[in-house]
Amino acid sequence: MKYVKLFEQFLITEKTIDVRDKVKTDPALAKKLLRYANEENEDGDYQESYTVQTKPPNWDGPLMSFNTLDAIFGMLGRNVDEAPFDWGVNVAADRIEYFAGDDDYSIPFKLQEAKLEEVIKVITAAMKKAKAAFDK
Repeated sequence: MKYVKLFEQFLITEKTIDVRDKVKTDPALAKKLLRYANEENEDGDYQESYTVQTKPPNWDGPLMSFNTLDAIFGMLGRNVDEAPFDWGVNVAADRIEYFAGDDDYSIPFKLQEAKLEEVIKVITAAMKKAKAAFDK
């Protein structure tokens, strides 16, 4: 992994930008960061968080650090920290739960064994199912 590193400790540098707040309100930025992470991660494995160097192909932009689930939810236009939701998604190690009103549903899914792209697809599908169930 040339530019993507497992976020084992909080990085403090002048070029590091914490995008936790930004991904909540900027779905395009979140989607872009997830794409950078997926492009630069040689194995494609899911990680809890990433630090990506932006602005390909020269990769000379600032480093941006982000929590992966925050970015996925942000990409979907949802703020993971703003509760209560009338519908939404919860992530567990062995399943993706989605809820609509008082109804709960579950999709078996082993988060840590999945590829980042698979995690994005499953959470996106669960979010769509939750919204559809709530809109009935």
